[in-house]
Amino acid sequence: MENYTAFFAGSGKPVFLKTGILVNDYRWLLIFIGISLVAGLLLWRRQQKEAAETTAPFILRTGRLNLSFNHWLTHFGIVLYILLIPLSLVSMRLAYWWNGEQAPFLAGEVWMLVVPLGAAFFFYRRQRKKLQFHPVTTRLPKDEIIRLMERIGGEEHWTPDYLGDDMLICHTSPSFLSGSGGEQIFVVFDTNRVWLNSIGRLDRKGSVTSFGRTRKQVQRLTDEIRRYEAENKKTASSEK
Repeated sequence: MENYTAFFAGSGKPVFLKTGILVNDYRWLLIFIGISLVAGLLLWRRQQKEAAETTAPFILRTGRLNLSFNHWLTHFGIVLYILLIPLSLVSMRLAYWWNGEQAPFLAGEVWMLVVPLGAAFFFYRRQRKKLQFHPVTTRLPKDEIIRLMERIGGEEHWTPDYLGDDMLICHTSPSFLSGSGGEQIFVVFDTNRVWLNSIGRLDRKGSVTSFGRTRKQVQRLTDEIRRYEAENKKTASSEK
């Protein structure tokens, strides 16, 4: 049987697997590369358009951080790695159909599609959620918020990246043993509130987890703003 390989299963009966496409034909690889290039081009165009927008207005409008193409690959890299398995299987099946052969998915292969796709969806939602900003209502003036951030940054060893009328950006560089590649902290100024977020550094290969460090950064900022505002109200009341 040409293009078939026989082996004996546990029952002792011969089982034949098609190997012509996998061994002697590279059309499945061309399909794989073609799909990847088309998807990559569409993603690049979308992220180029998104990255062209000014960061602070984009955050105030959408509630999330806009990413460039390279930053998107860093942040969602785990999703792309997982999708390699189902994309390879689909490419092989398309190559069989290209040859005019019928090649339905086997039961085991269906699971090799369903499980990675489910995992990819889970991690995509998880990583996208990390881009969402958390609004904190406050009547503190901007200069007081900046002074508060400077104090917290000194205690947490933040390195400032950007300070303007619209937002504040800092980053951390923890030790290797911390389990994190570092975080980026964003504080966006709005009317009677600020928008806060902390994510893994986008200039480094992203890790799947920061071991709670990004969540703690946001919670620390939120608690400090509320505590500082409460102290100001208490001081103002005592002066009256």
